[in-house]
Amino acid sequence: PGNPSMTGARASRRGFLNLSPFDSGSLGYSYRQLEETYGPHRVTSHGNELFAGLTLSPWGWLSLQPYGEFEHRRYRDLDMTGHQSLFRLTADAWLIPGELVYRNTLKVSRSREPVDSLQIRDRRRQYLGGELQWQALTPTHNRTGLDVNLSFSADRHESRFNRGRSLDDYQVLLSISSGNGGGSRIW
Repeated sequence: PGNPSMTGARASRRGFLNLSPFDSGSLGYSYRQLEETYGPHRVTSHGNELFAGLTLSPWGWLSLQPYGEFEHRRYRDLDMTGHQSLFRLTADAWLIPGELVYRNTLKVSRSREPVDSLQIRDRRRQYLGGELQWQALTPTHNRTGLDVNLSFSADRHESRFNRGRSLDDYQVLLSISSGNGGGSRIW
């Protein structure tokens, strides 16, 4: 409270409705009221969000999970609007059933909203990640299981603040996990 560089105070109210009209998908709606303090300014926003997800299994060894959401916010005090959108597609493929699985995820998001200086911030993000998981030892009552994971990710952030240049982050990770459940499964 005494430090002017700290994040402003926030209060939020949210209500949402999630429908599952069929076994493999869901639709939803959310309403949110958010009150934030930016220095001497107190800003109230009202947002409406729609989201939908689906799981498709065209073959027994492949699963696709598309997901999308869109949120629109109105800042009455500032006479501004903001929005955020996200699209994600995840694919899981059993290369060797029960032993070797590959997961790939692609995310694209964009947000446009007021920031602390009460100017509009426009951000874009693209993410691509993959994981190859091998269950090297199946767990039994007498021994723990062993999983070997190789994962990668490429993450790109663009905004008006980095003036057309993107902030890129690349990672490759090899991990070995063990436990009674055979390590950590990606499901």
